[in-house]
Amino acid sequence: MTLSSLSLPLAKLSVWPRGAFDWSLVVLLLLVGLAVSYLAYYRTQPSLSANRRWILRALRAGALLILLFLILEPVLFSRHSKQLPPSVLTLVDDSGSMTLKSRDGSTRLQDARSLAELAQRQLAGRREKPQVFDSEGSRRLHRDLQTGSKEGTNLPALLLSAAQSHLEDNLQAILLLSDGRSTDPELPSLRGLSVPVFTIAVGDSNGPGDLRLDRVHYPTVAYRGDEIEITAEAVVESANAGHASAILQGGAGPDSLSFSWPKGGGRIPLSFTVQADSLGMLRRVLRLTPLPSEALQANNAIEIGAEVLKDRLHIMLVESRPGWDFHFLRRRLAQDPRFEVDGVYRAVEGWQEAGSDSTWTPPATAAAAEGIDAWIILSLDDFARLSESAPGMIASVQDGAGLWVLFGEARGALPGSLPREASALLPVQLSSASRWKRARHRVRLLPAGITHPIFAFPGSVGDPVERLKQMPPLWDAVHGLMPKPDADVLLQAQDSDETTPLLVLGSSAKGTVACWTASPMWSWSFWRLGERQGEDVYQALVGNLIYYLAEGASRKRLQLILPRPVVARGEDALLRAVVLDARRQPDESSDLWIEWRREAGAAADSSGTVLGRALMQRAQSGPAGGRQLAIPPLPAGHYQFRLALEEDSGRIFSPWSSLSVDPYSVEYRHPGVDFAQLASIARATGGNVVQAENLGAWARNLPLSSKLKVSRSRSPLWASFKLFAPLLFLLSLEWMLRRRWGLV
Repeated sequence: MTLSSLSLPLAKLSVWPRGAFDWSLVVLLLLVGLAVSYLAYYRTQPSLSANRRWILRALRAGALLILLFLILEPVLFSRHSKQLPPSVLTLVDDSGSMTLKSRDGSTRLQDARSLAELAQRQLAGRREKPQVFDSEGSRRLHRDLQTGSKEGTNLPALLLSAAQSHLEDNLQAILLLSDGRSTDPELPSLRGLSVPVFTIAVGDSNGPGDLRLDRVHYPTVAYRGDEIEITAEAVVESANAGHASAILQGGAGPDSLSFSWPKGGGRIPLSFTVQADSLGMLRRVLRLTPLPSEALQANNAIEIGAEVLKDRLHIMLVESRPGWDFHFLRRRLAQDPRFEVDGVYRAVEGWQEAGSDSTWTPPATAAAAEGIDAWIILSLDDFARLSESAPGMIASVQDGAGLWVLFGEARGALPGSLPREASALLPVQLSSASRWKRARHRVRLLPAGITHPIFAFPGSVGDPVERLKQMPPLWDAVHGLMPKPDADVLLQAQDSDETTPLLVLGSSAKGTVACWTASPMWSWSFWRLGERQGEDVYQALVGNLIYYLAEGASRKRLQLILPRPVVARGEDALLRAVVLDARRQPDESSDLWIEWRREAGAAADSSGTVLGRALMQRAQSGPAGGRQLAIPPLPAGHYQFRLALEEDSGRIFSPWSSLSVDPYSVEYRHPGVDFAQLASIARATGGNVVQAENLGAWARNLPLSSKLKVSRSRSPLWASFKLFAPLLFLLSLEWMLRRRWGLV
């Protein structure tokens, strides 16, 4: 049973016990305390008068009552009320796009400030006398780099922040004056905003005319010798017909293209071709000649950058009798821009190159095999034969090339023995018990494979564990194999009776060697039977595995992945990285830092001094060992980034990678007014779109009302001096009177 509330209406206070108590026990303790107080002075020595005895009894009873009250742990609740006047916030967008001029020559920001002042005067003249607050903003809220730029707009984040700063006020409306341009691609939801937002679109179409670049596309990665195609559109907003030029600057010399448009403007496609003839960063600037009456020229040029890599990785396919695996792998690798593939098969004259009449001579030395980054041998018989006739293949693997041995067709017998050099290369050991077994083999991804970069499938493919469970079974696999002690088993094939290693990875000196122990690689043919289920898994696995093998000794422990070589000024850049440990396995525990600097030779920092460093966070998705860091907007210029791995033995650095920040700002990418965005904000919060000419009527008719604000406080009496002081006073007074009257 809980003690009832003791209300003090004059003070608007109430006292409650801290916990629940038995009422009968409280009453019993109260009666016992009164009885003890009465009997304590029933007889005294010396004898006291009745008045003195009742005084001492009252003091003793009061002390016991206060003590009993303290045992209940009372809490004092107070309530205060205050009348709050209504308040309205006028919020002006001050982003970069608000500096554009309207047809009358004033900027959008000037027009917005004038409208805000008009609204404030109209609101201040109302009978309710509302509080009117004013504020400006729209910049992104996170800017923690010392070089951070102030470009970028996030209107929903601005509204949420503004409402949060007025929680103690009776805020009943927000008037947002903006051109509606939010440049941040990830806008927060406004569902948590309880204040209606009324929007006013500020600005016209940008003046008499505008010419800008849009839909600029080009490959960000190319290989030496490639032709890079650059496509774009020139967007013209002009009442009159006219003509202009597009100029691609940089390289040996500028390349220009003239174009014209009819009355009213339109979109004109542009196209340029650039030859990637040198390694490194290829930089160009695409620029439009301005119109005579153009009001905004900040979006007439854009920087273009593509990373030109070394020659493609050279893959050699070898099989005596080309089967489905041979044709599929040759076609698959030919479609991947990272690879250049050659295939050879056995003919009457010896080894012959696929698709030509030329013969191929097996390499006798490592020098003869130079330029081959990975070997794919599609049967054990061919592997044994090449090991004897082409010792240069073994030497090239030991020198850093990759090797993938597929065990061939199930109808072929396993070699009784392999040459010693060939057997030493394989990460599995063949024995007399090794045999082909035909059964329905399901494939399972082992823990060593879950964290391996080979199974870092793209997001469109999905989770490798679940996707491999959905794959059709393998029919033929080799049983009786033993992985070598230093090998990693990534995939396992399992039938109803036993399991066998399917994909085994090992190393030989500097090279990486893989074995696939089923035949064929998967028991269906996409190109022949038209079965498409699982083809994306199959292709992702093949591409990752061959790329992993072909990197060989040059495989980097630290891999930095930039979003693209060039980002617009004011645009966030998400940097990603993959870190491997000393065994080239994904590293999930070490600290990985990223450092950045301006490129050497830049005017701002000719020495290339490191500007700063930040700790990369572990990525929630993507390959194992993945890290990421969102870099806030940087000023325009050329930068370089590198990774730094902290280890007990010291620090390991990756090479510097280039990233350019284009002077072309995201604020001017689309300079028009986004009426749809402003209407969406108003609808999401329960407000409306207000026309500038109706601003006075809106301010006069906006529903406003004061609000009674009730504040409550809680004070634990049992832990304060408010009850302990009277208890001490009563006990002290009783002791003094007992001593004065001779009882002590």
